[in-house]
Amino acid sequence: MVKFLSKLGSSNHLEELIKGTKDNLTLISPSFQLTENMRAHLCDLSSKKLNVTLVLEENTLNAEENNWLRGLSGIKTSFCKELQSMCYMNENEAIVTSIGLLNFSKQNNSDMGIYITKDKDKSLFESAVEEVQRLINLSYETHIC
Repeated sequence: MVKFLSKLGSSNHLEELIKGTKDNLTLISPSFQLTENMRAHLCDLSSKKLNVTLVLEENTLNAEENNWLRGLSGIKTSFCKELQSMCYMNENEAIVTSIGLLNFSKQNNSDMGIYITKDKDKSLFESAVEEVQRLINLSYETHIC
C-alpha cells in the first residue's frame, strides 16, 4: 500500500527512513546540503559500516563539506546530468517526493510525496529499485568520497 505524504510527512518519513537503514541507503536529489542533522545521520551510518550512495545533478558541496565526506567510510557520491528526480531509499522503504535535500526545501517549499514499503507493495518497490539503479548506472562516480 502506498501512503501519501504531505510536506511534514515527507520530512518526518525521510528522517525515519535514514535512521531505519540496516544495510544500504540511496539518496537521489539534484542538489544536497550538509545540515548538522544530515551530518549526524551520515556519521552514524558510516560508523555502522553501512553503504550510502548519493546521486546528485551537480556538486553543490563546498571544499570543507567535500573533505568531511571524504573522511567517512561507505559513502559513494556520483553525478547524473539533468537529474530532477528525488528518491530516498533503503533496503525496505522508499520515498518518492518533491522535497529536496537542501535546507531551504524543508523549510520554505510546499512539498508532497509517496511512501512505499517493500513488504506492503513489493512490485512497486521493485520498480522504484530498478529506476534508482538506472539513475545510478547513468551517473558518473566522483572522487569526493
